[in-house]
Amino acid sequence: MKIFLIGMPYSGKSTVAKILAKRLRVSFIDTDMWIEQQLGCRVIDIFSLEGEGAFRQYEKQSLEALQAETACVVATGGGIITTPESRKLLQSQGAVIIYLHVPFSILEKRANRKRGPIRPMLQQNTLQTLYNQRQSLYSSVATYTIDCKQKTIRQIVTEIIAIIQHDLPNR
Repeated sequence: MKIFLIGMPYSGKSTVAKILAKRLRVSFIDTDMWIEQQLGCRVIDIFSLEGEGAFRQYEKQSLEALQAETACVVATGGGIITTPESRKLLQSQGAVIIYLHVPFSILEKRANRKRGPIRPMLQQNTLQTLYNQRQSLYSSVATYTIDCKQKTIRQIVTEIIAIIQHDLPNR
């Protein structure tokens, strides 16, 4: 089974996906890491050198490359749902798409604690703006939404496994 995790930056997609993949004994794939490996440079550099439009095309290419995968957990970039082409590719793969919904106040706290380079889209927009723009897009693409407020990573992973066990017979 293929599982995509979608959600805002700082929602925990990569952390949850790594643990979930290990528990399910399947591959872990991070679309941002896939893009970096393919191009040989960091996401932040792609944004600064080529712009958001080019990066979104690379995201689309990552989804196209993932069509052949059958058993994996994929952590997507927070903006992967912003183009109609990528939304269509996500939904056409027969995967379970799980939206990790984290309230804005928690995302903001996580963003303020984060060290290292500022995420590319947050150099041009506020987290609140992105949150407002993306919520309906995440919901429109997701097979399931998990409310991550006051849940540990372990609880989120356990909830996803329960969803998969319920969903698997229907696929």
